[in-house]
Amino acid sequence: MRIVVQRGLKCAVHVEDRLVSEIGKGVLALVGFERGDDASVLDFGVKRVVATRYFDDEASQKAWAMSATTSNAGHSVMLVSQFTLFGEPVKGKGNRLDFHRALSSAEAKVLFDEFVRRVEAQMAAAGAAGQVRCGEFGAPMRVALENDGPCTIIIEKRTKEAEEKEKLLEKQEADNVTKDE
Repeated sequence: MRIVVQRGLKCAVHVEDRLVSEIGKGVLALVGFERGDDASVLDFGVKRVVATRYFDDEASQKAWAMSATTSNAGHSVMLVSQFTLFGEPVKGKGNRLDFHRALSSAEAKVLFDEFVRRVEAQMAAAGAAGQVRCGEFGAPMRVALENDGPCTIIIEKRTKEAEEKEKLLEKQEADNVTKDE
């Protein structure tokens, strides 16, 4: 699982000309799953989205004295599925991107839906119920973010199976490049 979290003053998601969701101050979390991911990676990501200190302490005079979490500051969370977080250039094939590391759409939807449910539960437990919004899974979205800082954090959690699959794929790619030469 890979999550790119960006702190923002506001965020909106559109599909075609339709507003799907929007938030005020909070975080945008772009969430992607890779082959081998399962429900065991979710709680790690939920904790990092909800409980990490992304927001400045209003009482502090120090720049970047972040001590407020998304939930305890009463801010919102925008969750957007994004398989392209696992896109990478194809070795030996120019500038084409390959998304072989991304989990299949059907499997990713199951994990994403459960991730959303768990973020909602954690936010509600922290007194910030109703502060979670989402993009539209699988749809081509336009995501507008007014970044605050900017503050962008990358979070990763890998299962042992995902690491083993990556090693196997790297070996296969190396073998293919050697055959092409």
